[in-house]
Amino acid sequence: MTVFSTSERAALQAAQVNHMPHTAEILNRLEGSQDDYGQGVVTWASLGAFPIGLAMTPGREVQVGAETVLVDAKARLPIETRGLITQGDQIKVTHWYGEEEADPTVWQVVGLPGAGPSGVVLMLKRVIL
Repeated sequence: MTVFSTSERAALQAAQVNHMPHTAEILNRLEGSQDDYGQGVVTWASLGAFPIGLAMTPGREVQVGAETVLVDAKARLPIETRGLITQGDQIKVTHWYGEEEADPTVWQVVGLPGAGPSGVVLMLKRVIL
């Protein structure tokens, strides 16, 4: 049994994207590189820019394995980002309400992404660079 028809699902996804006023770059975490001293370093691979909606949620607790983590924001991304992003990856908000950010904020994905018929939901912790 199908919960939503193809046209209903498409309408939900379009409505979701229409309520994502910002733009963010998805950064996948890559391990295995080494610095000049042979020490392992983390590098980031950009998957491109996507619309994003952000809701600030300071002090919200999320269970990640055996650890309780405080998250700073909840993000909504288009359904096509499903499978592209996972725990430990980063989101860099490059445009806020269509205006380019001079100093983009970076957020780390906490926990596993949630996906529904209209989009992907992430819990985020702000990264202080």
